[in-house]
Amino acid sequence: MIPNKSKASPRILVIDDNIAIHEDFRKILMKTAKPVDDLQGMRSALFGSETQTLTTIAFEIDCASQGKEGLAMAQQAQSGERPYALAFVDSRMPPGWDGIETIRHLWKVCPELQVVLCTAYTDYSWQQIQSNLGNSDSLLLLKKPFDNMEVLQLAHALTRKWELNREIQGRLNQLAYYDKLTGLPNRTLFIDWLTQAVHRASRYKCKGALLFIDLDNFKRVNDTLGHSIGDDLLKITAERLVKCLRVSDTVARSLENEMAARIGGDEFTVILPELQREEDAGVVAQRIAAQLGQPLQLGNHQVIVTPSIGIALFPQDGDNVETLIKNADIAMYYSKRIGPNMFKYYQESMNASALKRMTIENHLRQAFERDEFMLHYQPQFDLASGMVSGMEALLRWSNWELGHSHHSSSSRSPKKTG
Repeated sequence: MIPNKSKASPRILVIDDNIAIHEDFRKILMKTAKPVDDLQGMRSALFGSETQTLTTIAFEIDCASQGKEGLAMAQQAQSGERPYALAFVDSRMPPGWDGIETIRHLWKVCPELQVVLCTAYTDYSWQQIQSNLGNSDSLLLLKKPFDNMEVLQLAHALTRKWELNREIQGRLNQLAYYDKLTGLPNRTLFIDWLTQAVHRASRYKCKGALLFIDLDNFKRVNDTLGHSIGDDLLKITAERLVKCLRVSDTVARSLENEMAARIGGDEFTVILPELQREEDAGVVAQRIAAQLGQPLQLGNHQVIVTPSIGIALFPQDGDNVETLIKNADIAMYYSKRIGPNMFKYYQESMNASALKRMTIENHLRQAFERDEFMLHYQPQFDLASGMVSGMEALLRWSNWELGHSHHSSSSRSPKKTG
């Protein structure tokens, strides 16, 4: 999510080839409250005395003499996560780029940047500006010579607009890419990270791993203690999972870090994008199992929920996202069959076994409609007396692809007669 920078001083970039203009902007935007008492009075009359005054915002001003210089400063600010909110750009700055060209380059680097084009009446028409830059709500014109109050009002209004836009975008990103319950990345963001990690491993000939984690007996907790307790369990699981990873900020800062995500229900994943050894994935899995398997107190209940973990290595176990997730999921189910709090590496033989099981399940769902079941009764004899001592019921299943199989019911003794 985009961090909230509204409490920091808004950064303003002035690009003008006249050095004296730089000082003018500094004087206007860095004045004390006294020169704007009239504006403050008007705001109080319109909005009430409790309204925040314009002078409570301290602007941070940087200046450049040419468009290329300003672009370099904007790039540096953007990469340092202290981007500019607003730029005042002069329309003519010989011998370099003019204002239109400068703005075009700025928006490629900083698409959210609010811009004021400072222009004389004879420079550009609005139609010419739209033809060159397109129709944008991030651009305003300031005609020269301009009034100090105009500059101050524009600075306050546009920096606040920039902050609100980022806050809204941050909330949208949070809703779109992060799990509401746990705060971990969701399936959408997880797929994006895994795709990048796989491409990176292929490009740089390195190894990575995907851990697929499922909580044992989570459904039992949900059904017996309620969904509220189940939600608390998922939150604590997410916190413990994050602590297991080697970096403090595990929620997806870069592809060089381990990444945890919740992809649905009680299913979690961890991406290990760079492994020195294949065994390192098992070391992480052991650490996760040890942490998640610790008892935890949920209300009046002490609960122990262990994980089952499947590990798929890339690129050897899959060179695409779909295959990796499938194979890690298969390995997780094999781990669950071994016992609780275990992990298992994917093996190719698992696929054949899983495919056979899936084929049986698919045919079994249609067996009744196809009338493939046959019920047989088989007598049981007492060898000593030669009498019938019981009866066994056999349900035989005959399938064109799988052949014959049967299931036996429990036997029962025949009713004795006098």
